[in-house]
Parts: sequence; C-alpha cells; structure tokens
Amino acid sequence: MGVTRQIKVGILTAPKIDFEQRENTFLLKNVRIGIGFHWDRYEDQEFAGSLAIRDNADGTQTAINTIDLEDYLCSVISSEMSANSPMELLKAHAVISRSWAIRAISNKPHEQMVNGQMVNDFDVCADDHCQRYEGLKRMNERAVQAVRETAGQVLVNEQMVNDPYGEADRSTEGRLEVPSTKYAATAVSGPFGATKEQSSGLYAMKMAERGFITLAFDPSFTGESSGEPRRTASPDINTEDFMAAVDFLSKLPEVDANRIGIIGICGWGGIALNAAAADTRIKATVASTMYDMTRVSGNGYFDSADTEEARHEARVALAAQRLADPAAMAGGVIDPLPDDAPQFVKDYHDYYKTPRGYHARSGNSNDGWRVIGTQAYANSRFLYYINEIRSAVLIMHGENAHSRYFGEAAYHYMVDGKAEGYKTMVAPNPCPENKELLIIPDASHCDLYDGGYTEPAGKGEPKNLIPWDKLAEFFEKNLK
Repeated sequence: MGVTRQIKVGILTAPKIDFEQRENTFLLKNVRIGIGFHWDRYEDQEFAGSLAIRDNADGTQTAINTIDLEDYLCSVISSEMSANSPMELLKAHAVISRSWAIRAISNKPHEQMVNGQMVNDFDVCADDHCQRYEGLKRMNERAVQAVRETAGQVLVNEQMVNDPYGEADRSTEGRLEVPSTKYAATAVSGPFGATKEQSSGLYAMKMAERGFITLAFDPSFTGESSGEPRRTASPDINTEDFMAAVDFLSKLPEVDANRIGIIGICGWGGIALNAAAADTRIKATVASTMYDMTRVSGNGYFDSADTEEARHEARVALAAQRLADPAAMAGGVIDPLPDDAPQFVKDYHDYYKTPRGYHARSGNSNDGWRVIGTQAYANSRFLYYINEIRSAVLIMHGENAHSRYFGEAAYHYMVDGKAEGYKTMVAPNPCPENKELLIIPDASHCDLYDGGYTEPAGKGEPKNLIPWDKLAEFFEKNLK
C-alpha cells in the first residue's frame, strides 16, 4: 500500500493569525506576498489541506499548512505561471518544482529565525524565497493538468528518477523527457538608473507568463553587473549590453535564435532602438515610456538647452568636475520633494523612493548617477539610423507622460525620416508597415513602470495600464 506525500508550508508569521475555517478549506487574511520585490503586498488567500498555528516564544504566531505534495505543486505552477503558457513549459516547470520540493523536504525542514532561535518545523515557505504558493486563488486547470501528467517525474544527476519518499512498499521510476520545442525569447532592461529587480523584472515576469523565455539584466556598471567606475554610461557599451543579451539568449538550447526580441524601458527604450538599428538578429523591439538619453543629455528637458552656448557651459562644468572629483555622485530622485516639484518628479519619487519600487541597488532610489556619467551621451545621437530598422518596432507611451515627445519624435523620424527635434532629414523607412506608435490613455511616464496604482506608494488598486497581452501579441506576430 502506497504512502501519500505531504509537505508542510509556512504561510506567514504575524502577531496573531487571522483566519476563517471553512467546510473543506480555510482562509488566511493579510498574507504578505512578493516580499522584497516590486509586487510586495498583502492579500487574503484560501488554502486546502490542514492548518496548524504555532505559538512562538516572541509572542507571534505562525500559520503552517500541511497539504499533499501534488496539490501543493498545482498551486505553485498556477501561482508562478500563466495559464496561457505552452503546456510543455508548464510540464517542465512542474518537474522542476517537484524536484526542488522533494529535495527541500528530504534535506531538512525550512529554517526560520524566531526570537533569536532557529525554528524548523515546516519544509518550505510560501513566497519567492522558496516557491510561490498562493493556495487556491489562482488555481487553473492547465497547471493541474501539467502536474498530473508529469506525476512521478523528477530531476537527478543521472537522469534516473528516484523518489526519495518511496518507502519499502512504494517507489517510482522513470525518465525525464525534454521537449524538442524551441521558444521565442526577449531581453529586457531599464529604466535608466534602475535595477533588474524593479520595472524590467516585472516586464520579464509578465512575458515569461505568456510563454517567452525572458532575460532581465542589469546594464554594465550598474546593479549586480560588473564594470568600473560604477553608475556611469557609455553610448557604445550600453548598446552592446543589449547585443550581448541577444548573444546569451541565442546560445540557450531552449531558444530559437531567429526569434529574439528586446524591450527597453525609459532611457533604455532609446538604447533598444539603437541596438535594433545595429543588430539584425533583433527581430522585434518594444520601447516603453522611452527617453532618448542622448537628446536629453545634449539638449536638456524639452530641448530647453538646445543651443551652442548652453552646451558649451555644460562641457566646461563637466571638464572641471573631472579634475575636481570624478567620483562624485549626482544624487538619486530628490528626497524630500520640494513643494514646487514638477508632477513627473513627484511620480519618480512615488516609484523610486517608496515601497512601490524602492530597491537598495537602484541608483535612482539612492545616491544616483555619476555626475560625469552621461558626458559622452551629450555628444552622441542614438537614433540617427533608426529609419533603417527593417524589423518590427512598437513604441509605447502614456498619454500624460512628460516624456511622450521622445517617443512620438522617434516614431516619426523612424518612419518618415524627419521629426520635430531632429535637425537631420533622412530617407523614409523601407518597412513602415511593421512600425507602431501606441499611446495609452490616462497613463503617466511611471505608470508604464508597473501599471500604476490608484493611491501613492503603491497602495490602493492597481490601474493595470501596461497592455501585457498587446505586448505578447506583438512579439507572437513578429517572432515567427
């Protein structure tokens, strides 16, 4: 007679666990999810299985859910993947998640620090630290199907499946079969001065949920990427960053090297267009809420410093700065906000300086960018050859974005060969039919970082202003 494998999941620790027992399930209130990430929030969640509440020595309580391992996996796959993902991708995730969970159970229970003592009476936690487990809330039939159809399959070194929960009267053996299907892929970076755990990480997650293999990366000199001096910019190296991401994706066995696109957010939108103009392996490009960093560095905001005299004064100041203190930082988003701050500066503060988007490695959230860090940008122009991009391009901007003029001008210069703010006239694009400008009603610049919220600091209801399905449709159409 076989045994039923079960797993103990630590859902949350709180001063007092607020729950509601139902007929066959229970509801836990104020469960924190996405801890430390940009989607960090609280929500009520319903669970199957049994609930135990542990009283901790420090006066808090911990909710522990004991549930059948396969039912746990159904929730994990539903919580981490879109129901629209390819079935083979869902199955692969199920095998990987089952393997990880069994190893976690086999090695030792999950350790948690409580009142200075390590407590280890559950196997895994419910958040991204282990595997995202959100109970029944997001359960979908295709995830359940993927788990059921891969029952008993796990990964081990010799490709032989050995169930570590098999007892003397029960064992499971088999072989893992990897699908031969290759997938389309995207690389994401931005905003300028941000880190991959902020907006680009969200874009990557949403594209992965829709079936794309997606890489979010920190640009050179920033985040966890290498390069000295830190937080500086280079027109050629930043363009190369995107092309290096394409190199990496092209070599993955799961990726079809002829179906790779890129997404650039904010300042990395302009860089993405420059990369697309240079690298024909990039088959589709999205520039979201884009800046042209070379234009703003050379001309100032809204071209307010677009004169020889203004540029000369800036060059003199930067030359002096290089001699006085080349390592000086310009500071991140201004904090506290002055009363007369422009609305777009208030929007930046709301994203970078509050729990909505703050991250410890983000320059915009902390000490900012090197004062001389964009000196080379001011004398360059990223978008000179974008009228020659033959691959598909979608430029996406918010109706109320202060940066909208960057995107609209780039689109018209790319398609028509001329635009306001561009002193050069060039030939029209040879392939205008696959270029698109999308203006999103009621959206600000920072709304396209994370979709926006109805209240400050990421509170209230999500506005969901980023058209994720539109992005997926764009890539599906053009990465064939």
